[in-house]
Amino acid sequence: MRVVRAFLHAVWAEGTKLPALPATRRVLVVAALLAVVLRVRQPDAAGGAPDVGGYVLVQVLAAALGALSVTSEYATGMIRLSLVAVPRRGRVLAAKAVVCSAASFLIGALSGPAGGLYLALAGVTGVATGFLVRSATAAWALLVGAAVGDSLLVRLLPDGPARVAERYSPTAAGDRLLGGRHVQHVPSPWAGAGLLAAVALIALASALVVSRHREH
Repeated sequence: MRVVRAFLHAVWAEGTKLPALPATRRVLVVAALLAVVLRVRQPDAAGGAPDVGGYVLVQVLAAALGALSVTSEYATGMIRLSLVAVPRRGRVLAAKAVVCSAASFLIGALSGPAGGLYLALAGVTGVATGFLVRSATAAWALLVGAAVGDSLLVRLLPDGPARVAERYSPTAAGDRLLGGRHVQHVPSPWAGAGLLAAVALIALASALVVSRHREH
């Protein structure tokens, strides 16, 4: 019970900080507004698939939200206070992941549960990226590159390697999860969700290992 209370305390602290930081507050507002715009453009809630093209932008913002929740603290030195209040780095990482994924899920849920899941996983990946690079500029570059780079890579490869790359592309998996284009060799929507979850978990594990070997 003590561990559970400590974790809930960490989650509460991170939930309080997320809308309080100027950078994350701005991203929250912009992502929510863009999600509303995309939802209004598709009023058929029952059968309309989300606008995957527009969702790439929201995906980047959701991931950036997670990254900025970390990099903003490193930029201001607040991370030291966070680690004093919650000395276990894994707990800090998990609490930020829970809060950012929940906020991202609520934004994505405007387009349905699949959109919520998609953005929640993007938020988790963003938190991990923030811990890995600790720089807002580097995090933005990596997240934007990940969102658009794999699609560009698929177009540049020959047919055989392109099919393999697209099959395991997070962007293609996100397309299927959101009900976008159907490509025969791309995983099913829930297989795509599993692929995205695997990417997020690998990123989190990497961030935990790296953060434990740093002074701050």
